[in-house]
Amino acid sequence: MQYCEQLVAQGYLEPWNAYSNVAFTAAALVSWLRGGLEGRASSVQWWTLWGLAHAIGFGSLAWHATHAPWAELADVVPILCFVQAFLYFTVRRALGYPQVVAATGCVLLAGAMVSLDFWAPRTLLNGSLAYLPVLGALVTMAVIMREDATRRLLRAAAWLFGGSLCARIFDWRWCGTLPHGTHWLWHLLNGAVIFLALESIRQREQSISPGR
Repeated sequence: MQYCEQLVAQGYLEPWNAYSNVAFTAAALVSWLRGGLEGRASSVQWWTLWGLAHAIGFGSLAWHATHAPWAELADVVPILCFVQAFLYFTVRRALGYPQVVAATGCVLLAGAMVSLDFWAPRTLLNGSLAYLPVLGALVTMAVIMREDATRRLLRAAAWLFGGSLCARIFDWRWCGTLPHGTHWLWHLLNGAVIFLALESIRQREQSISPGR
């Protein structure tokens, strides 16, 4: 894809696109503080996603600061891992489906993302077509979720992810008006999406913990 900030970058550094990745660290930190203030340990599932959230922030920062080949992998791989882990944990734990169903969902989602990224022209939706299956998965989980609290979090995450996807898609169209584009909004809004994902896991695991 193309970024408006490539036109005003200092070397390879895209300042707004790079530094806006603090949103991912902030999302993980706030969720951790909320869990600590409630005095309950977070689950293994939550810690897994917590670590991946930090990895997403680091990888995206590295990519928008260097555009090195290794940084592209550091940008893409943690995102794919986070999406797969969140889908598996939600389908398995919150929705209560068997492991084979959760694993199959992960395989299908990963296959759709990789296929669209590999086969679709980079100019189509500014290289964002591969994220449409993620939006579809979020909407589907929000619709079929039975628990009210988790359903509200997933619904909000789906709306925010839809908005962030628009910011990613239309970034290149606004270069004449907004020199820094809108890709940085993709990071900020996705930081909020990740916070909601962490909260959906943390709140549910704590609600079923002993003594609750």
